[in-house]
Amino acid sequence: MAEQLQFSEIRDLVGKRSDDPAVLAFHAAHKLPPPPVVMRTGLVYDVHVGKLGVSLDYGAELRTPQHWPPRRVAGRYVAYVTSATFKPTFPGLLANGLSPTLPLTTAKNKAIESTKNEAFYFNVMHRDDRYTLTYVYDRDDKTLLEIRLQLNELPEDHKALKRAAEIHAAKQPAHAPRVIPERTGSPETEPLPPALAALAKLIDDEGGSLGENIDLEMCEQIESGTVSAWTNNPDAERELRIFAQDGSGGVVAFWLVHADRPYEEQPIVFLGSEGEIGPIACDLADFLYLLAGGVGPYEAIEYGSTSGKPTFPKVAKLAATLAKREGRTPVDVLAAAADQYLDIHERIAALIRNESP
Repeated sequence: MAEQLQFSEIRDLVGKRSDDPAVLAFHAAHKLPPPPVVMRTGLVYDVHVGKLGVSLDYGAELRTPQHWPPRRVAGRYVAYVTSATFKPTFPGLLANGLSPTLPLTTAKNKAIESTKNEAFYFNVMHRDDRYTLTYVYDRDDKTLLEIRLQLNELPEDHKALKRAAEIHAAKQPAHAPRVIPERTGSPETEPLPPALAALAKLIDDEGGSLGENIDLEMCEQIESGTVSAWTNNPDAERELRIFAQDGSGGVVAFWLVHADRPYEEQPIVFLGSEGEIGPIACDLADFLYLLAGGVGPYEAIEYGSTSGKPTFPKVAKLAATLAKREGRTPVDVLAAAADQYLDIHERIAALIRNESP
């Protein structure tokens, strides 16, 4: 297989959507899993091509007019092959016949452009009207670490990107602001809904955790006080009811947006300790299916995780007691939540008070 993989095959994929026929055909030909589902910006999802010394890098952000701005379809970001990374073990030549094993001295002498930081040397060895090829070396031992093939992108403040964003926004259908039901009374602590109480017991029976890949600590009851501190607004307690947290201080809460519905039928959101915000599930059943799939709220919002190792079948059985959704995956759960409840960002911004009441 090594002799069959050419630099041009990889080069021609960069900039294409993850659902492009050429990308899908490449994955199939090299027996790769489907391209990753991208659920957040600011992250790169890499796919290694077997032992061939190359990986495809997927993301939602490409700063070119035809790709900008990042956009969602049915809750998922449109993903692109944003770049490719070659190792010195790549079995072939690169652009213009460049070797994937160039010594640092040779690269410096032939580079179009050379820069460095505290850890690495960067030598641009090829650039055309579409791509740039950069060799990256370790500053300490001078070894070649990787070669990056990147689409030429515009600066973030470029007027062409601003114009592309304006055109995209103008094409979007208008959405009426969500009407939040008014709730009266002073919020107090409450017992956990039965399914959450059962989850808390299950976690306790398993040694206090759902595994090393899910950072989730159940509260003993639905708590008050944290949302007030988070927003500096006591009224927010009526709308956001906390039932779990992670080790860093982020919290998981019911967002009470549906009048006359029980907690089990309200969406669930994550409020991170560093300001990360995002919808997690459309209801409690989906939240349990997310956990059953090996993904926790913190991991989903902070790291864009969409898959994990399902290790607790009892959680899936618990989810089925609320709603039978056979084959429900973390991607299904997170995409549905993003499709319906992304306005949690705007709502939190509206609830936050900058001054003490």
